[in-house]
Amino acid sequence: MTYTSNVFSSYHSDFGIFGILSSVINIQIYKTIYIILGILYELKTKKIKRDELISAIETIKNNTNIELSSVLNHNRIYGFQKLFKIKILETPSAYLENITKVKENDIINIAKKMFKVSNMLFVSVGVLSNDNNLKKLLTLLK
Repeated sequence: MTYTSNVFSSYHSDFGIFGILSSVINIQIYKTIYIILGILYELKTKKIKRDELISAIETIKNNTNIELSSVLNHNRIYGFQKLFKIKILETPSAYLENITKVKENDIINIAKKMFKVSNMLFVSVGVLSNDNNLKKLLTLLK
């Protein structure tokens, strides 16, 4: 159905972006949007499986440990904390420890704040044949 699907994020001191990019053939666009919105809705309403959360936490910890092999990345961690005006700077080890404290309900609470139709921007390279289909699909996320 899709050629590629990617998730990306970027954060700054005054805004952040969470994006989903999917390359699909035109006739599958609404089906793809339906599936993506269904997944986002599940994140807002159902607890993720404990083993999935543990896997995600371990992936973040492992990637962070690899990044921390560079002094430049240590500076980046402290720099972002300064940029975001965090009063008590957190060491990389404390940062990693805090990641392990994330629970299933934390994911639901964040998803409820992030995945709102009012926060979304849809961009389509190509022609969407029926705008009403997209509007109907967006009601699924509410």
